[in-house]
Parts: sequence; C-alpha cells; structure tokens
Amino acid sequence: MTSVGLTFVVICALASICGVAQAKGKYAESANTQDNVSDRFRTRVVQQVWEKAHRMNFPPKKLEELSHVLQQHDVKMLQLKKHQQDGGDPEGETEALLRRRLSDIMRKFGIIPPEGEDPRRAKDFGQKRDMTGEEFKDHRLNKLWMKAQQSPNFNTLELDQLKEELTHHQEKVNQFEQLSSQLYSDRTRDANRVDRDKKTMDPDERSVLELDLKIQHRELTNDFQRLSSKLVPDQHKGEFQEPRVVNLWREALFANFTEEELESISTELKHFEAKLTKFEDLQVQSLHAEKEYRVAKKLGETTDAKKHKSLRDEARELGNSVHTFMNDMRGRIQRNRDRADEL
Repeated sequence: MTSVGLTFVVICALASICGVAQAKGKYAESANTQDNVSDRFRTRVVQQVWEKAHRMNFPPKKLEELSHVLQQHDVKMLQLKKHQQDGGDPEGETEALLRRRLSDIMRKFGIIPPEGEDPRRAKDFGQKRDMTGEEFKDHRLNKLWMKAQQSPNFNTLELDQLKEELTHHQEKVNQFEQLSSQLYSDRTRDANRVDRDKKTMDPDERSVLELDLKIQHRELTNDFQRLSSKLVPDQHKGEFQEPRVVNLWREALFANFTEEELESISTELKHFEAKLTKFEDLQVQSLHAEKEYRVAKKLGETTDAKKHKSLRDEARELGNSVHTFMNDMRGRIQRNRDRADEL
C-alpha cells in the first residue's frame, strides 16, 4: 500500500472513532438529562413539581436552586409519611402545612401564579383538563372532581394532587364494598339477603366484621368531608379545620350577621370544634374497644365489657350534645337569613 493510501485509511479510522465518541457523548448527555428529570425525588408530588419546572424550560442555574429546595422538602415529606404510618398527625395539620410550603416554593419559582392572581392563565401555567366521562365509580367523587375542575382555585398541579387523593379514597371505598360483600354475600345489602346469610355465619365472626365495617364507614365519611372542604376557598374557612365546622362558618358568613355577631359565632365554633374532635376520637376508641372485646370473646379469652360500654356511653352523651349544637346553629343561621330576606 502506498503512503498516500495508508494516510487515507488512518484519516478514515480517526474520523470513525471521533464520530463514535461524539455520538456516545451526545447519547450520554441525553441520558443524563433524562435521569436528571425522571425519578429525581422519592415523593410523587415533589417529583411532579420538578418535572413541570423542566417543561417550563428553566435555566440551569434556576433548576439547580430549585433542586436544592425540593430535596429539602422531599426529606420532610418522607419524614411525614413515616410519622403518619406510626399514627402521627391524625388531624393532617403537618400535611397541610407542608402542602402550603410546597405551594410557596412553586410561587417563588414562578411555577404557579402568585397568590391573588388568576390561576387559569393558560399561557404561563397550562390549561385545565376537560373531563370526559366519569373518572370514579363513586358518583360523589365525580361530583367533587367536576367542581374542582371548574373552580378558579386550583391550578394544574393542584388538580393532579387532588385527583390522587380522590383516587386513594375510591380505593378505600372499594375495600369497604369488598368487606360489605364478604359480610352480606351481596353488595346491594338487600335486607332479605342479609337475614338469609346470618344463618350461615358464626355470630361472633359476624359481629367482628360488622365492627370493621362501621370503623371503615366512619373513616370514609370523615375522609370525604375532608376532601369536600378542599373546595372551600381559604377566605371562607376562617380559623377552622374540621369540615363540618368549616361548613357552618361559611353558612354564617353569608347569612347577613353583623361583625359582632360573627365574632361571637366564631368563638362558639372554636369551642364546638374541640368538642367535635373529642367526640370523633371517642367514637373510634369505642368501636376499637368493642372489636377487641368481640375478638377476645371469640377466642374464648376472659374479657370485660365495661371498657367499651363506658366509652360507648360517653360517646353517645357527647354525640347528643354535638347534634344539638349543630341543629341549633343551623337554625340560627337560617332564621337570620330569612329575616334578611324579609327586609
């Protein structure tokens, strides 16, 4: 081979090596960019914020700063999750605080509009999705979902978070229906069918399953009320957290009370909220205590019925007081509204 030919072969080989190296570098860079976006954080909600920031084409320096802030928040979210698994944060106060802080982070970095601005600005923050068909089996969840999509108080990311919570609630409803089916052998829970099934199931086993059903039903009711209260604007919630108290306060706000009267009602509702929380705790304790008693009885162990009966009586007495207050407050609100309409 001539020197010219050898030189040509060397040049081609070098060009091929450089081309491969360049291609590898390009694909590696692409892969690193992809890894940098997906599965960067362990909690889903923080990961969603990170992915949205990338879709908005933030400059590298801003992404780096956001990443540092989100990593700290991610750790707090994981700590909260473990705390909740251990029975902590029963009222969801810490969870609500972390959600507000995440919203503050998003506002700071321009991912969602500043507070007070219209969150429906499509150009900067994305259009809300139209709902086609029903998303959930439970019609109440579908109703909440439709209201949320039509509300100006939710942006796209907040809708995603709400949908995740609604989906989790639907899963709990499915579990409740499965237990109901196991207990009654029919999801319709027809009275005649129940009577027929009672003949074939051990009474002690049935009593335990019925208590499980009551516990799950109470949890579902409270969780649905919590989800419903998310659609209430913050300015209508006042200082209250309990959904039923929030609803009473919102009704009072639109019942033409004077400022002085509203202040008095607010004080009453604060005391009532504490009483209502205690009532809910007693109800749950009573049901669990009775379940423990039934299980022990089924196993043939010596057990005392006094504990759960005492809790049940205390809960019943407090429950009567709670229902009386709610009826009286609703009556006051309605009378004041009627009086204003007459004027």
